[in-house]
Amino acid sequence: MKVFYKELLNVFEATENIASKEGRSYCAYYVKEEFKNLLRSYRMEAQWFNEGYVPTFDVYLQNGSESSTYGVVVAAGFIGMEKIAGIKEYQWLQSNPKIVKALKVLGRLENDIVSHQVYTNT
Repeated sequence: MKVFYKELLNVFEATENIASKEGRSYCAYYVKEEFKNLLRSYRMEAQWFNEGYVPTFDVYLQNGSESSTYGVVVAAGFIGMEKIAGIKEYQWLQSNPKIVKALKVLGRLENDIVSHQVYTNT
């Protein structure tokens, strides 16, 4: 995991260098922050597993919405929007508005349903 994380940081650095030439160096910062949230949620799930803890549905869903990866996907997608997605849009995204929360929850639930179907049909 550490090797992967270091390589990912290198990708972020390269992205930041390219974006800074365009005057958009803030993009990498916001994507990094979303990625940190993702890794924190993965860590929490690993901790639960190691401790044999089964969270309530509400607790699971709160953490699971972050581990759905949709926060990172949307933030990374904003990079490609160049002039459309500026710093205000990234700040909006970071505020975790209702539409983004809903996307994360739907993504988590959809992933869980598909995973359950795959593992129960084998």
